Amino acid sequence: MKRVRFRRVRGEAVSHDPALVKRVLLRAGEVEGVLQLAHCRLPPGRSTSAHVHRDMTEVFLAVAGRGWAACGRRRVRLEPFDCVVIHPGATHRLGAARDSALELIYFGVRTRR
Repeated sequence: MKRVRFRRVRGEAVSHDPALVKRVLLRAGEVEGVLQLAHCRLPPGRSTSAHVHRDMTEVFLAVAGRGWAACGRRRVRLEPFDCVVIHPGATHRLGAARDSALELIYFGVRTRR
């Protein structure tokens, strides 16, 4: 068994958006196939840059606030406990509503194509 105390995990920059801070709860190699399990809070009106992962499926779970996820031309609203799956090779962005922060728990799973 491994226990990770959220409040003790230090924040670090998101690789594709260094101004955003994430807390990584699990890293690659700690659970087979999982590349990362993390938490991120997007301030009101803030979004990630458009980016793509070639070898990873990402799963996002909104845990607080409101926002949106965009993948290609499709954009969906996110509210607490909505879940979005982004498949490898899909350009995507996530953002918080103008009047609400968006908190996400997300993980990446190694995908072989």
